[in-house]
Amino acid sequence: MSTSPTQSEVQRVVGLDGCRAGWIAISLWLRTNPDVSTTSEVSHVEWSLLMGQEDLFDLLQNCHQAWIDVPIGLASSTDVDAPKRACDLAVRDALGSKRSSIFTPPIREVLDFDSYHEAMERQYQLIGAKCSIQAWNLTPKIREMDALWERLEHAQDKIHEAHPEWQFLCWVKGASETPLYSKKTKEGRSQRLSILTHQGFSQAPKVFSSCITQTNRKDVQPDDVLDAMAIAWGSYQAVNGAGRSFPEGTPPRDAKGRPMTIHYAKP
Repeated sequence: MSTSPTQSEVQRVVGLDGCRAGWIAISLWLRTNPDVSTTSEVSHVEWSLLMGQEDLFDLLQNCHQAWIDVPIGLASSTDVDAPKRACDLAVRDALGSKRSSIFTPPIREVLDFDSYHEAMERQYQLIGAKCSIQAWNLTPKIREMDALWERLEHAQDKIHEAHPEWQFLCWVKGASETPLYSKKTKEGRSQRLSILTHQGFSQAPKVFSSCITQTNRKDVQPDDVLDAMAIAWGSYQAVNGAGRSFPEGTPPRDAKGRPMTIHYAKP
């Protein structure tokens, strides 16, 4: 779903979530509210399925800010708590019963290994700990973003790691005692669309329906779309001053200078 921006619309913020076919991207085009010059409003929304690295590069190069659900900075064997990252520990603690949705990624030294078995054998030699197969399955997306980071202008200023489940929880925390249902269920999907609408994303149901209708389930799952929508809207709220991060302040950086921090919005 896409419409063309007008000349007055100068900012594009994006939420990106990995899917089987590549990446699902939710783009929000922003314009400044003439009555409140410091506030940006969403003028229209665009979703896209990115199946090639160059498509992803073009989108990231031409956006104001992108939040992405994939680890960016990685621990190294010389880090005290490796493979754990401080940002993961903080979000896992905040998530409570949903803590299992946070996977500890592999250390940077084994990122380019071909197989899980070989990588974990080496990681165990280095630090005496392994990561789960679920975490290892994130490595193709981590590698892709790692390679793009080298090419992107001002990557550290506009590409930020985020976590959709924590973002949803931030929106409902304190507002309701109702738990977050599994995003794999119809009830959980309906709940998350309701949360997004309540946060001001009035087009959320329409965008979700459009994306699901026009893509195949072998390529894109409903929860991929919900996750991308959540961090896109969080990115928009952050532009308007609601941005937060784990840890707060200047983020620690990994051996390649990548930030190890998770961004979220708390209006």
